Amino acid sequence: MASKTFVICGSVYRAFYSKEDNTFLVKTNETWSGKSFLLGCQLRVVRCRSWNSSTGSIPGKEQTQPMAKWASRFSLGLSTSAPGFRLDREQIEFKDDIVNETNAK
Repeated sequence: MASKTFVICGSVYRAFYSKEDNTFLVKTNETWSGKSFLLGCQLRVVRCRSWNSSTGSIPGKEQTQPMAKWASRFSLGLSTSAPGFRLDREQIEFKDDIVNETNAK
């Protein structure tokens, strides 16, 4: 599941973190036109990282923060106490990957 691409309301989401039985998705800068992926200009992962860091508003400060401390804060930012939506299995539609057999290696 973590290697799959998810399309929700035309926006493309990809898995970036798994914890226990949960997989966390991040919205990419891509959109799905129904036929192909299109690039856009949404929030980048680097900006998301800075937003999640308590030192994100201090330029250069996040680079000196110990990785273990940053990872702990990042995990707290994904706490299940934050509201989110849950999909029932019946609400999920699985689609086969589109493979270009002509250029497959």
